[in-house]
Amino acid sequence: MTTATAGRALIPIAEAGEAVTLIVKLVGDACNINCYYCYEKRKGDEDGVDRVSVGEVRSALDALGGRPAVVHLHGGEPLLYGRGGMRDLLAELSRRENVVGIQVQTNGLLLDDGWLDLFENSVPPVEIGVSLDGDEQHNSYRVNFADRGTSAQVAQALDLLGRREIPFGMIMVVHDRNVAEPDRIFDLVAHTRGLVNVNLVPCFDQGQAPRSVPSGNRGLLELVDAADSAVGNGWAVSPNAYLEFLRAFTERWIDERAYRRFNVEPVMSALRRRGGKDARMCHYSERKCGHIYTLYPGGRFGSCDELSPVDSLLAHDLRRASPSSLEDVWATPLGRRQLKVISAPLAECASCSAQSLCGGGCMATRTRLAAAGRSEDYCDYRRGFVFWLDSVMRELEAQDAGQ
Repeated sequence: MTTATAGRALIPIAEAGEAVTLIVKLVGDACNINCYYCYEKRKGDEDGVDRVSVGEVRSALDALGGRPAVVHLHGGEPLLYGRGGMRDLLAELSRRENVVGIQVQTNGLLLDDGWLDLFENSVPPVEIGVSLDGDEQHNSYRVNFADRGTSAQVAQALDLLGRREIPFGMIMVVHDRNVAEPDRIFDLVAHTRGLVNVNLVPCFDQGQAPRSVPSGNRGLLELVDAADSAVGNGWAVSPNAYLEFLRAFTERWIDERAYRRFNVEPVMSALRRRGGKDARMCHYSERKCGHIYTLYPGGRFGSCDELSPVDSLLAHDLRRASPSSLEDVWATPLGRRQLKVISAPLAECASCSAQSLCGGGCMATRTRLAAAGRSEDYCDYRRGFVFWLDSVMRELEAQDAGQ
């Protein structure tokens, strides 16, 4: 249930028995590729620790107080953790009754039969997600440290998954190099064997800047704004451009009945909310940053990993803090402050005509766009999408009823 302080709605904290997500940044921001738009490289590693220990994962799960948890293994590149370390970690997760699912999000370059054997034999089996933004042209922000593309290597990983008939998901970032070509993106997705879910993530990076230009990113240097070092505008898409992409992609997905083969986010979450069901994406749910937690190397513990460090950090060292409950973590002065900051955008939702279909969106994105003066652009896109999708589904339902 949503709590309130001084008349303002706050992000609800997961109650006992409610499912949560635990994102584990296994190797911090360490990665074997050098993506231009990587948001992890903007954060910085506060203490120089580069690996999450099994003990730290154990402490994080203890802090969740027995709540059912889906554990997301992230980085950087999580496979840099190594097969030995991963085997020990998966063994620990399998012993925890409250771990109801395990997912790994990888760039795919290190995937091989050995990794797939390990993931398939885990209990529960590890669900695999691969990051890819399209063909070589569309994927050209995802480069190695020689500033060369990685598409061919990712294609080999997808081929391996297909040959082994392992279902997997895909995250595709929608940026300036692919936003105008939804049909090409749909064709690639629709012909990818084994794909069961694709998440179309908008690159709303207006005004963002890295700590420094990563070594090797020669192309990134050309995008830096000398006035303020901002690079996000170089690849960012406007909310309206993303809306047009999403509409065109969704039309193909519906017209060709591709929903029988793979899900599309955020479409499925919007549809589930429309039908009164729980949405998988927190962007379309009341269960947001108080249901998503992130563990970083060194025991740093926070809420959603998309929030800035100052807005997400709940404990500098979770093992030393030894909280007796999740409520204790949020009850600290740091936790109370963070709750107010990340809840602030909800004040604008109370009078919105789209609230029942929208769910408020992403608090991290809204906070970033507010700083760039683009709050209303974001809400316009959300309203445009949910009202359009609602009308599309009503039309389809009417057609079905008339047959």
